[in-house]
Amino acid sequence: MPNVPTARPAPTRRWRLSRGPLLVGAGLGAVALVVVVIGAFAWPNASDVDAPSRFIDAGDVDDFVVGEPVRNVDEKFYVLKVESGEFLALYQRDPHSGCTVPWSADFLFQARKGWFWDPCHGATYDVEGNLIFGPSPRGLDRFPVEVRDDRLVVDTSRVICGPGAPEGMVCGP
Repeated sequence: MPNVPTARPAPTRRWRLSRGPLLVGAGLGAVALVVVVIGAFAWPNASDVDAPSRFIDAGDVDDFVVGEPVRNVDEKFYVLKVESGEFLALYQRDPHSGCTVPWSADFLFQARKGWFWDPCHGATYDVEGNLIFGPSPRGLDRFPVEVRDDRLVVDTSRVICGPGAPEGMVCGP
């Protein structure tokens, strides 16, 4: 039988990536990631910039009794009328633990009744939200308050750091 010529196909070539382009691609990817991360921190968050004020009607100014905090459950703050006739709106969250700090009218501490007491870490605050005892770095944070037509209005869009906070510290819910 005669020899029949057969075609021998060339072996398939494996695709190979040399190290040079691989390193260049990895470097460009790392630079892009750094740019994205820096941009995420540098670009202002629209919810922070455009956040509208949330003015909450806390009630008639004549309904508040000096030294007796009133809790606004929905908006998570206490309103207090102090002896000078001014009002405080205390954020109910502990600055250290983040737990809700209830007003405990019967809680006896330092031979006095009536304190804000954090059940998570034991921080104790007086009726005006000043830190008396515990691990918290400052007193209870506050919300701005104003009186409009004999109604007490609390602005919950802005948090004011509690007493004892370092100058320029930014606090928030």
